[in-house]
Amino acid sequence: MPVLEKPQIYTEFDTKLCEWGTSQAVRIPKVASRATRNVCIGTSFHAEVGNDAEGDYILLRPQVQTGGKLKLGLALEMGLVRPWDEDAFEALDAEIESMFEDVD
Repeated sequence: MPVLEKPQIYTEFDTKLCEWGTSQAVRIPKVASRATRNVCIGTSFHAEVGNDAEGDYILLRPQVQTGGKLKLGLALEMGLVRPWDEDAFEALDAEIESMFEDVD
């Protein structure tokens, strides 16, 4: 695995471990999950527990799923889709019609 000389940090936050039923959980702020392109509700993570020069750590890395569905709200925020625009649709419809005007 290649090692980056200087990691790119999108955001940093502090959180704490809490009880959640019979399990434990940490809360991840929306700004942190939205800073990456492939994290939304329902994302699966690969967890790595280890120890390095700074001490014990838990690393969560989202599992990349190709061909998966992107939540519409997240896609809108990322600018991958635009909200419905009737004027834009009518302009596109007119453009398509003009392409076929000379076809018999």
